[in-house]
Amino acid sequence: MTKPFTLAVTVTLIVLAAALPAYAADAPAAPTTSPPPPAAGAPAATPAPPKRATTSIVVKPKVDPPAAASGDAVGKARPGTNSPADPRYNQLMRNAARQASQGQHLLASRTYEQILTTWPGDINATRGCADELVALGQLQSAEKLLTDWRHEHGADVGIDRSLATVHRAEERWDDYLADVVRSLDDPGPGQEPPVSWALRSLEEIGNQPSMAAKVEPAVKKLVRDNPDQPQLRILLADQLLRNGQEVQALDEVVAADRAAKAGGKLIAEFGEELDVQGKSVLAESAFRKAAEAADTESAKIAAWMRLGELAERNEHPRVQVEAWQAIVTLAPQSPEALAALQALADAQLYQLNDHAAALATLQKLEANPAMAERKGELYLPMAECQFRLDQAEAALTTLERLKGTKADVETQAEGAFLAAEIRFYGGEFDDAQPAYQTVAENFTRTRKTNDAVGRYLQIARAKDQGDLEALKAYATMEKFNRMADTTATWNAATTLLSKFATSDLAADAMVRQAEILRAKPGQSEDAIALCAKAVEEHPKARTAAYALAVMGDICLKDLNDKKRALAAYERLLDEYPQNLLAAEVRRTVERLRKNNES
Repeated sequence: MTKPFTLAVTVTLIVLAAALPAYAADAPAAPTTSPPPPAAGAPAATPAPPKRATTSIVVKPKVDPPAAASGDAVGKARPGTNSPADPRYNQLMRNAARQASQGQHLLASRTYEQILTTWPGDINATRGCADELVALGQLQSAEKLLTDWRHEHGADVGIDRSLATVHRAEERWDDYLADVVRSLDDPGPGQEPPVSWALRSLEEIGNQPSMAAKVEPAVKKLVRDNPDQPQLRILLADQLLRNGQEVQALDEVVAADRAAKAGGKLIAEFGEELDVQGKSVLAESAFRKAAEAADTESAKIAAWMRLGELAERNEHPRVQVEAWQAIVTLAPQSPEALAALQALADAQLYQLNDHAAALATLQKLEANPAMAERKGELYLPMAECQFRLDQAEAALTTLERLKGTKADVETQAEGAFLAAEIRFYGGEFDDAQPAYQTVAENFTRTRKTNDAVGRYLQIARAKDQGDLEALKAYATMEKFNRMADTTATWNAATTLLSKFATSDLAADAMVRQAEILRAKPGQSEDAIALCAKAVEEHPKARTAAYALAVMGDICLKDLNDKKRALAAYERLLDEYPQNLLAAEVRRTVERLRKNNES
């Protein structure tokens, strides 16, 4: 089980309080005719047993949660227990508070007893006196005082909380649990169940080995006996989550949200809590249900947006598509719909490889008046879609349109490079080579500068060596690789290897096949073997250094074989020290060596 997320507040309950104002108060309201609550000293601290790690929707405060301090010990007024607005009463209460704060617990307890002699049954003095008796270690006396009050005056949530303090100090966990359940089941006339305090108390009780199996049944019975109290379902959801019953916990939160007419707010907050705890897949389900339960358009959009963001992070592209399409359908003219369409096109193009759907989404965006000044952002991915759909001429036309937009220099460089690549893939090397030169000259200091120079030199070398037919075979393989067509890429690589085995471009074919194998379960060693063969047979190939980098990455990231990874990386540095990959590989080697030394 994982450690619960901790903050100073209980996020879920804040939302519940907003949905149900009457449930917001954990402590009872102060009597209208009674004086202000005393600020007596807290009871003597009883060391809590070590906590086991838990996962919970509840959060722990920074102070000792279950021990109710006297300043918190204000009960709802009972008939016959209201204290008169008497200056003597106020003075005595202030005296008791001062004495307790100075650690004079015996003196404070006697002052409270003096108050109770004059004003019998005063709840503030009763709880204050009980706290001081606890501080003095007179736990039985404190319990008798509180129990007698309850027998005479009936249920009161404040009294139950003070009894819980006593039983906690005595480590009487069954009685502590009974106090919590009683305060929730019957908090007293005009008072609300102290849910936030109960959440924290139940966490502590459940952390005791002897109580772990008792809390959930007690909470289930409580919920069953109080169907009209939706906030109690939060307690059950918390217990279910602690015990690993995540789906059932979500069901309880959904039921609580529905009963509270919270419009999905409770579910959304629960989703946020799950995400913080690393349960992002379950959080996806929570936000989907929050969207379904939301009663306003803005709340629905917010829930769908969070679902889309989580799905993107979790690499669940189909869930992304569901979320983004829901926003577009719900509010097609909203700014959120515009952002959703862009995210939708990205998921369709780069994750699902649904190029036709991505192109249709981008064309819909292009027609949106709100994109008037931003159309340059669309043309590059549109051209990519068209190219992958084997519409090379349409892609080149779209890239020409990109030139006349206000797109940033990196986007313009990407577009110019793609136009050169399309010609390269088609074997039009005489047209592609000057296009690469233009990119290198016009877009210096962009990410595509080195790529353009590399391609220019690759064509020049093939011309010098009479290797243009091999380069055409290589270009075909790279075309299919860019189209994300792994089957066609593998077949083109096989053709290149069979027809041009002596060409250094054969090394590129081996590396492409190695990358395809790497993505398949159990094929890592075969991928490594192909990379090693590429380096051994073609040590002067342009891709030899890259082959060693791929070997190192497979060993390190896929096989967790640091020794072999280090050997591959060090060979790259030894044999290809000037390669562009060397700087990053050198940092990786230094990190691995440092870890080995430690």
